[in-house]
Amino acid sequence: MSHAIGIDLSGTKTAAGVVGAEGSLLFTDETPTLNRSGPEAILDATERLASRLRSRAASMGITVSALGIGSAGVINAEQGSVFSATDAISGWAGTQIATTLTARLGLPVRVVNDVHAHAMGEAWVGAAAGASSTLMVAFGTGVGGSFISRGEPLLGHRFVGGHVGRFASSYAVDEAWGLLKCSCGHYGHVESIASGPDLHAHYLRAGGDPSASDTRQVFDRANTGEPIARAAISFAARAAGQAVGGLGNIMDPEVVVVSGGLADAGHLWWDTMVAEAKDELMPPLSGLRIVPAGLGNKAAIVGAASLVLRQKVPKRSFRGQQTDRSRYAQRPADSFCPSLPRRADARPPDHSPDRCLRRHRRSRRSPSAGDRGHPIHTKRRGSTGDRALERRSRGCFHHAHAAPRLSCANAGAHIVALDGTRRPRPDGLDLAATIKAVHADSNALVMADCGSFDDAVAAVDAGADIIGTTLAGYTGRREKTEGPDLDMITQIAAADLGVPLFAEGRIRTPAQARLALDGGAFAVVVGTAITHPASVTGWFKDALTA
Repeated sequence: MSHAIGIDLSGTKTAAGVVGAEGSLLFTDETPTLNRSGPEAILDATERLASRLRSRAASMGITVSALGIGSAGVINAEQGSVFSATDAISGWAGTQIATTLTARLGLPVRVVNDVHAHAMGEAWVGAAAGASSTLMVAFGTGVGGSFISRGEPLLGHRFVGGHVGRFASSYAVDEAWGLLKCSCGHYGHVESIASGPDLHAHYLRAGGDPSASDTRQVFDRANTGEPIARAAISFAARAAGQAVGGLGNIMDPEVVVVSGGLADAGHLWWDTMVAEAKDELMPPLSGLRIVPAGLGNKAAIVGAASLVLRQKVPKRSFRGQQTDRSRYAQRPADSFCPSLPRRADARPPDHSPDRCLRRHRRSRRSPSAGDRGHPIHTKRRGSTGDRALERRSRGCFHHAHAAPRLSCANAGAHIVALDGTRRPRPDGLDLAATIKAVHADSNALVMADCGSFDDAVAAVDAGADIIGTTLAGYTGRREKTEGPDLDMITQIAAADLGVPLFAEGRIRTPAQARLALDGGAFAVVVGTAITHPASVTGWFKDALTA
């Protein structure tokens, strides 16, 4: 991957640029963040911004392969969604950024908090380039930070890592006012004295001129020698330095990068902050470098692009480590596929084909319609009573009800395949409800057989554990290809939806299987030669009589 688009999505402005593999920023563009118009309007504007950059890159012969975003809010970086957010952007919490933009742009998208993106940019090609670990602390409108180790941000178990303005400071108290209120609603935090707006508030409490309307004017007055302004800046800088030094003691980084508007405000604040930080450090850290940021407002763009150019943010795990898969544990090592998860309290199943068929016959259901109970599987026609089936090309059948799926799972199947398209189902259940039923009553994973990229995105949202390309060409969404639908395989694999992709459908030769794997498939199902003897006979006839 040689080029990516990096996006810095803040509460007021969304800036973006095309970034090369080595971290060079080729060109940029920006648009206002429509922070009162709702998430859909913001995503629409972001899509247009990315499309403009992509078109400009294409005109220069540059292919953009992915999109990285640093967004305001607490970001679930595994899912690319907004875990929580302040009212700086109305309705932003819960927004599915990555899934939505992947579906619209057809590109892999990864998302992280904007401060983490800023720190990643500085750690990659900025002031901390080459360092094995970096602590970045930003002092501006608020106080935030990030710890980067070997290019990867420390996100935290609940993705709130980096909120360094939210711990107690001995400076965040006033004789008359008591503990100072933080923007988060609590009291005595470092942000309540060390941020730009709180420096200004401290100046006014100390008897400063009320005509100084903002922090910039406090610095202007300090530069002319006004004692109250100089004292207010010194006090806030000492609070910032104490925080930097304390965090240095905790994290032991190779270098500390300090950014934000206050860090750029001049020597009075900077020199005082560094001196206080050095006084706070433990003796082994006396040589710790504390440096100003080097990339300015381009850092978050570059850092966001590094999400996809350097592949550092952890992906969702196939081993069932997501919250909604916590019921799973690892299968025994002697199982046919030891990487597939299994419930810890489950009885080891008998996976022999005869055992599975006997159990299906006793239940009077189809012996293996969609069953993945054995490493080499088939899809057979069989007696199903009044169970609804959906016909597929060349005589294959596919269950559309949840009940036959549970029969397959209870017979010992590791993986149960089902129709993963968005078409109506005979039993009235949607895909999410069907998958939930299988998960609730069995140990099996669910493979959603999809007919298009949009089907795959919807299936992942519905809770599918695996995506299959089985129905490509059979639902009217895509043209039926002679062999496997390699374009669809490549598109889904590039989107990195967070679950494995199984290439299935019309894979008849080892060469076709290799193309599917090279296209990004996690595994390949070779079923045509097993389930369609008439087709195989026809191929030989055509070849021998040509």
